[in-house]
Amino acid sequence: MNSGKHKKHTISLVVYLCSGLCLALFSAVTISIVLRYAGIGSVKLNDIQHYAFGSLILLSIIVAFWSDRHLTIELFRVENKLFSKLWLILLVCIPMGLLVIVSLPEVLLSWRNLEGSAEPEGLGGVFLLKTMLPLVCGLTVVIALTKLFTGKVRNF
Repeated sequence: MNSGKHKKHTISLVVYLCSGLCLALFSAVTISIVLRYAGIGSVKLNDIQHYAFGSLILLSIIVAFWSDRHLTIELFRVENKLFSKLWLILLVCIPMGLLVIVSLPEVLLSWRNLEGSAEPEGLGGVFLLKTMLPLVCGLTVVIALTKLFTGKVRNF
């Protein structure tokens, strides 16, 4: 099986998921605005907006980092590959790895309690959204390490 083809399909799946989340967010906001003009409010619709937005932001990190479309900071720009690898480790792997470690107890507690919305009429599933943080951080570290070991680190 072609490894490159598999990676391309995996990132395409995340891109399609981001597209679906954009559509869900746009639809929920539009419906919410129309309902407000009719004097109707919906906590569940607001929760859909929060969940879609939070998931979209987190998944976009993976897509941007994988496709080298992420923001570069000119202050740290280095033309040497060795320094680029060092910056990748210092600015991506270490902080993201620490975020995984620090967020896991909160995520496990959230799963244990099957944490839901703070509002009584809200949607459940906050624990799923909280799971996204260590998942995305872990995947970002995997992508960074893959770039390091395959030599596909671009200059920062």
